[in-house]
Amino acid sequence: MIRKSAVILSGGKNTRMNYKIKAFLEFEGSRFIERALNAISDYEEKIISCNDIEKYREFKDRAILVLDDFKGIGPIGGIYSSLKKASFSSILIVAGDMPFLSRDILKYLGEYDFVEDALIPVVNGRIQPLCGIYKKSILGVIEEMIEKDNYRLKSLLENINTRYIDINEEDNFSNINTVEEYNKLIRKESE
Repeated sequence: MIRKSAVILSGGKNTRMNYKIKAFLEFEGSRFIERALNAISDYEEKIISCNDIEKYREFKDRAILVLDDFKGIGPIGGIYSSLKKASFSSILIVAGDMPFLSRDILKYLGEYDFVEDALIPVVNGRIQPLCGIYKKSILGVIEEMIEKDNYRLKSLLENINTRYIDINEEDNFSNINTVEEYNKLIRKESE
């Protein structure tokens, strides 16, 4: 068991998905959130960051449910609230709209030894801030950013000591943001 917390971010507005909760979309017989819970199963503490506890009530036995302290500011709000609630000093953050999360890759990240404030994968030159490990010690930096209305994850990574690691597994980091992307995924499933 990895002695770290793992957080599934699922508190967005889902506007580009016609307000359907992306984490509840189905693929290959299970919902995205169930796939994510399976992928983080090696982590000792599991947290779901959500915007409505009642909608996630069925998961209360499998994860701690956390509401955002700051609403409507994007993923940084969920990261902030989850870091505050987490029992461990290192926390894996994953987005709830990533249907291909690999348990092996998440285990690799969880076992990777680093001293920096964050461990962020890079895939084909693109950083993946919504599938990385953050340390609780960055809470003050996030608070300052929120006070200045700066909600960009890229800014967060620039304001802390970040270690980047190359990972050659693009599918793991694919996320589904729009109805069109979801329909394409479903079409691919039925081929």
